[in-house]
Amino acid sequence: MKRSLFKQFLPMMITSLLLTSAWGGPDPLPITAEQAFDAVMTGIDPITGVDNGIGNVVIVDVRTPPEYQFQGTAGKVDSILLKGATASFTPDLGKVVITPDGQFLEYALDGEGKRTRVDEVAELTTSSIAVNIPCATWNQNTKEMDPVPERFVKGIEELADDGVQVLITMCNSGGRSTVCIAKFVPDDLASRFKSIYEIDRAGDLYVNPDHGIHLAGLGGFQGSAYGGIYNGSAGFPGRYTVGRPIQGWQQGAPVGPSVSWRDSGLPIYIPETSCNLPDAPRTP
Repeated sequence: MKRSLFKQFLPMMITSLLLTSAWGGPDPLPITAEQAFDAVMTGIDPITGVDNGIGNVVIVDVRTPPEYQFQGTAGKVDSILLKGATASFTPDLGKVVITPDGQFLEYALDGEGKRTRVDEVAELTTSSIAVNIPCATWNQNTKEMDPVPERFVKGIEELADDGVQVLITMCNSGGRSTVCIAKFVPDDLASRFKSIYEIDRAGDLYVNPDHGIHLAGLGGFQGSAYGGIYNGSAGFPGRYTVGRPIQGWQQGAPVGPSVSWRDSGLPIYIPETSCNLPDAPRTP
């Protein structure tokens, strides 16, 4: 049953997406980041258990291109080279989780569980398992997000044309991942997919009573800033997120631990980026 005991203050990045048109699209079903990873790498629907085939479950990163480029995105581990070793290896399913204390990597190799100290790793290579389809871009002049619904819908349509069966949306904390689907994706397009999920915390307490959609703010790529108590550090293994005040919620709203990608300690892919100015001497 949906709860209406709270009112939600939507952060600026979400508010700017609510200015026009009515809400009428589907509410993505919240799942954890780890469920999303397993679904992409196996092709198995995280809720129904249906095997859709590898490549037919896709994480859609709805953030802006700069967020994708500089913060990184959902990834898998392609290889690990340990210090003193002559050859690297690939963990099962490319799944490696850093422990909450940040000191160990946990993974499986040929079905056998492994635990390796981070300081024993010489090199770790990752690659993206998400596709970046922004639903809004940052407007530097207005300091607000400008929705780009046509661009977003076109990208979702292309995934449907490619035979993708399951969509999993992801933003920074679990706001845009809900809004972009519920606001911009029409029912006829949504019906072309077997399931539509988002990375966020599930539960009746996180359903917005005004719109009937989930807006927990406890998932996405980095998770909530929890009222700023982490001084800007979002989505980092070791953050104690249980019972913390959620950024963007009024007092008395439900709280909960993050289920974000980074808080789960899952692999991150950061595209190669240069910060050197054109025609300037390169930094070492």
